[in-house]
Amino acid sequence: MYEYGSRAGVWRILRLFSERELTLTAFAAGRALELNPEIGRVLAEAGHEVAGHGYRWLDYRNIPEDEERRHIVLTIETIERHCGLRPVGWYTGRGSCNTRRLVRETGELLYSSDAYNDDLPYWLDGSPPHLVIPYTLVNNDVRYLLPNGFASGDDFFRSRLCENSKSVFL
Repeated sequence: MYEYGSRAGVWRILRLFSERELTLTAFAAGRALELNPEIGRVLAEAGHEVAGHGYRWLDYRNIPEDEERRHIVLTIETIERHCGLRPVGWYTGRGSCNTRRLVRETGELLYSSDAYNDDLPYWLDGSPPHLVIPYTLVNNDVRYLLPNGFASGDDFFRSRLCENSKSVFL
């Protein structure tokens, strides 16, 4: 949390992966890379993938579509500036009903992980081709924020319901 990651945590994780000759995918918020560009440089030099994680840690359910689109583009540009490559993956984590469509509209993000609806990756129909790699909250720090998890399927449904429409964010 907060400065722990940039001061200590990320360097320990990178050292562990380096010792084992493994690469990783880092979901990076654009603003975080702007504040600590050394992390982006080191990730890129080590051959790790840097995927987009939004510009800031915001819940996009109530943010206008144009602003969310602008943040996606800004994040892609920020990752390219600090890592030398444009991202091919995306995970907002607090997306809106528009997130998946906006990610696909870029035409360059090959996969996204803003889905909790399967155990296995799957392809979406349509163009451009887009792979969905479902995200697991079981192996994420959110499990410590919601220690009991969802008590029912209805709890999960309500957490993903888009307030401005009758559709479910998947």
